Amino acid sequence: MDAEALAYFHEPGEVVRGNHVELLVGGDEAYPRMLEAIGAAKRLAWLEVYEFWNDDVGRRFRDALIARAREGVDVRVLVDALGAALTSGGLFEELKAGGVKVQAVFELRPWARAWRWFRRDHRKLLVVDGSVAFTGGLNIGLPYAGPRYGGKGWQDLQLEVRGPAVAALARLFARLWRRNGGEPINEPPHCPVAGTDVVRVLANHLARSRKEVRHAYLFAIRQANRRILIDNAYVLPGPRMLKALVDARRRGVEVIVILPGRNDIPSFQNASRARYRRLLAAGARIYELEGRMLHAKAAVIDGQWATAGSCNLDTWSLHRNLELNVAVVGDRVAGVIEGWLQGLLPNCQEVSLEQVQGWSLRQRLLQLACLLLFIFW
Repeated sequence: MDAEALAYFHEPGEVVRGNHVELLVGGDEAYPRMLEAIGAAKRLAWLEVYEFWNDDVGRRFRDALIARAREGVDVRVLVDALGAALTSGGLFEELKAGGVKVQAVFELRPWARAWRWFRRDHRKLLVVDGSVAFTGGLNIGLPYAGPRYGGKGWQDLQLEVRGPAVAALARLFARLWRRNGGEPINEPPHCPVAGTDVVRVLANHLARSRKEVRHAYLFAIRQANRRILIDNAYVLPGPRMLKALVDARRRGVEVIVILPGRNDIPSFQNASRARYRRLLAAGARIYELEGRMLHAKAAVIDGQWATAGSCNLDTWSLHRNLELNVAVVGDRVAGVIEGWLQGLLPNCQEVSLEQVQGWSLRQRLLQLACLLLFIFW
């Protein structure tokens, strides 16, 4: 790996070499691989997720986890308390009865400090035997499965990681498990070299590195000299990131942002559109995906630096939530992710500056109100 490529990392000393990273698109590709890994687990299967739906997909994972727990495998599930309250429907009681260790993160106690209510565990992670890990934007449920499985087919990405970086991902799980009062847990050993991919694990921790994902994005954007390609479900860039993107355009960098055409949170979409004008005026290109919800959170810069994970580009994700992204440097993985992103464009509607300028006063006032709501909430 050349020095120019490694320059995309904010702290090159923290990169992990010797990995193999594979892109999995949507639940139709990711879920079978994840279930296969769980079914083959010999020592441990650790799952961390924001939402775990009690539906056909959720029950498949429930059954797979219980089956391994009954065979003596160390099976643990970390779930955000709010996400569990919204989706579980008794699923976690069934997991516990089947021998799975379950722990809630940021429990919803009325007497808890306010910050615990306004921070969520939004990470998605599965570690199996310390040899393979899956992370990305997929929760466990039918919204992420394709129509042939009765799902909504949300567009999302998951990364399958093999190699020494799996140990770094496992440590994140173990630390959060201990911090939330779980019983003692031993971290798995380092696994051997599995490939040539250079990886950095980006995680917003509880006490330190709370802005690690944001700093990595900013550093990579500021280093860009050819193209920035971003897709995200919830984009509401703060002043620094907005300025970094505008400055990149002034340097002649191509900036492409892909967003959902119909967001599952309409008020957030209005807030996001309030930021369109400045980006478009600087020459950025904005596309909205038609049809299925775009839930993926990914970026590729100059065909060398790529990231995918759980982190949205908004205040909640970048400043408050526990989030997890994996950044990979090198043209192999970046090329695969960029190819997928470019493949979205034929199904997108490009938003022009003239279109934005033609929005009615009522539309602009609504967008401003929603923007203020999501900035100060």
